[in-house]
Amino acid sequence: MKYIIYGAIGLFVLYTMLQPTMVDLVIDNPSSQPITVSVDELTVEVPANEVVWVEMGKGERTIRLENASERVFDFQDKAYFLNPTETSYLINEHVYGDLMAQLSYMQAFPDQKVEYLGMELEGRYSVVKGLINPITWDVGAREGMPETIQADEDEDYVVLKKLMDPNEFKTMLMEQLEAEAAEAAGTEEPG
Repeated sequence: MKYIIYGAIGLFVLYTMLQPTMVDLVIDNPSSQPITVSVDELTVEVPANEVVWVEMGKGERTIRLENASERVFDFQDKAYFLNPTETSYLINEHVYGDLMAQLSYMQAFPDQKVEYLGMELEGRYSVVKGLINPITWDVGAREGMPETIQADEDEDYVVLKKLMDPNEFKTMLMEQLEAEAAEAAGTEEPG
């Protein structure tokens, strides 16, 4: 019996030692001006249109913004997105796989409506706008999406979630409009 108790204590100690004790904090600045953010006593300057990663221990931290506002938050997840400008971001799902797999995914997870930048969008979208957000996406703001993905043998498709800042979203819309205009111009019959 004594050995079972020692074994259980040993497994518990090993389990707690293997638990991650660090948290990644991704601080994004989508604006055209640098910003300063403090996490406890660490002051971080984030250049315009850049992302800065900070690694810190789990636990309660005080976030201070340039406008002198403070927020205390208990960081327990593996990674968080700090949005000091409180900009609205859009998460868009990209499905990789053959056409049948993509259709299967779209049927299983139908489109939903969200409001973003004053527009109603329908698709597999969600909006992020809070100061502190657990990271639920795969590709960050201003990062490019991969052209192809290698799926595991047991997967018919892979879904990656992309976080877009407002400028990326506007650029995407302009590119879609230009592509549609070019397609329409190419299919017009000479009159």
